[in-house]
Order: sequence, then structure tokens, then C-alpha cells
Amino acid sequence: MSILCCFSLIGGNINLARTNFSKVKTIGQIDTVLILINNINTPVSNAYKGAYTMMKAKYVSSPFKKYAYFNQGKALIEKAIEQAPNNLEIRYLRAMLQVNLPKFLNYYENLNEDIDFVLKNLMIEQISKELKYKIIINLVAANLISNEQKATFFYLINYERNTSNISR
Repeated sequence: MSILCCFSLIGGNINLARTNFSKVKTIGQIDTVLILINNINTPVSNAYKGAYTMMKAKYVSSPFKKYAYFNQGKALIEKAIEQAPNNLEIRYLRAMLQVNLPKFLNYYENLNEDIDFVLKNLMIEQISKELKYKIIINLVAANLISNEQKATFFYLINYERNTSNISR
């Protein structure tokens, strides 16, 4: 079953953008996600719209189009951060983009600040365990935290889950 088929079955919501962020492989798939989340107007959806728009640059050959997609995406992400500067998911998304973009674009000035924010707030943020795991795994893959830090966070996430089950 193709991603596009799954997109149609899942429906247009922000979870679609989260789930498929690392799975899209064509500009058509990116456009499909953007269409499906277009009418959602929250800081998180705006950040994903920006991230997906930036991703379009990977699939066009014109340097002018690449730069235009980068600038459009950056504007959406920065707007999302202005709207919700303490949102962990938005700050994480910006950090992951900044670490993966070419340095000549000069879009890395908030990287350390965003990573510090994410690490400081990960355990107190009310987000799913799955999203916490995904954040930690991606931070390790990007060489932004060590395997020791990963192990500590995984322990804390599991401890958090076990204590919440006990209190029910």
C-alpha cells in the first residue's frame, strides 16, 4: 500500500504530518500532505507546513525554486515559533531542520538553544511516549546527544510510564 493511499485513508490532520514526515519520497507526496493539513491553522501545523515546504526543495532542480521553498518554509516555521515559543515539538522540528540543512543557508543560529530547550522540557511536556522516543532517537542520529543521554531519557520515559500506570 503506498503512502499516498494511506494518506487518503488517514485523513487530513496534524498526526498525518507527524507520522509521515520521514516517509515522504516525492514532491507529490509532500503536496498531498500540505493539501490535507492546509486548513489546520495552529502553531504546530504551521511548523509542519514550513518543514514540508522546505522538503520540497530536495525534489526540484532549479536553485531559485530550492531557495524559494527554503524561504517560504523558514517563514512558516519562524511564525510558528513566534506564536508558540515554548512548544517543544516546534522547537524540535526547527532544530532537526537546522542540523540537516546546508550551512551556507545560515539557518542554524537557534540550533543549540532549541536542543537545550528540548532536552530541558522533554520529560515535563505532555506528549506521547512514542513522540518522546522519536525525538530522542532522532537527536542521537543527528549526533546532538550521546548514547548515554539517550539511555537516561529512555529510562526516564519508561519510569514515567510505569509510575503513571501505578497511579491509575
